[in-house]
Amino acid sequence: MTDSDAIYSLKPDGEFVIENFHRAMPFASFLPGIAGRMGKPLWAFYCNRGQALCSFGVEGKNAAVMEFNPANKAFSSVFSEGFRTFLKIDGEFYEPFRQLPAAETSVKQVLRVKAHEIEIEEEHTGKGIRTRIGYFTLPNETMAGLVRTVELTNTGGNSIELELLDGFPFVVPRGAGNDEIKNIAFTLTSLTELEEAALKENIV
Repeated sequence: MTDSDAIYSLKPDGEFVIENFHRAMPFASFLPGIAGRMGKPLWAFYCNRGQALCSFGVEGKNAAVMEFNPANKAFSSVFSEGFRTFLKIDGEFYEPFRQLPAAETSVKQVLRVKAHEIEIEEEHTGKGIRTRIGYFTLPNETMAGLVRTVELTNTGGNSIELELLDGFPFVVPRGAGNDEIKNIAFTLTSLTELEEAALKENIV
């Protein structure tokens, strides 16, 4: 697997496309932090691995919603700690955008980078399913937000029975800094659980 397996192109509208992006040399970048004249900015860190989004949050890495990792760690951790989509198609398990073996030929993956958003697409010819995921921030809103869209298309000739589970595994508690997440994660988890229990007791 080499960078020569990836195909790069630049569209007239400025869209940058990488076919077989999982086989390209790894790179990382950010979605635009500008959220419109009256909007609230939000940072979103992505790479060309997994489902692209590595981390996001407000202000800096000490106000992350998804845990921040530097690029050299994010290239591998995004497969397990980033967004994941689990599908059951006619009783068979399938996870799009998983880490692929070099010999895999039935899967085509494309990354599209635009000025204000990114989109990834995987088409599995053997399963007859195409998965398209997009990310963009919210402009002109009074709150910071990241929008994620998931689109599934049946590309086969027959109807299918489909079950879906989608999301990411860990939301960083508000007020938790990057050092605490990295160094005292278990302590942080126990404190978060105690606070939630206290709040529930007060409500009752």
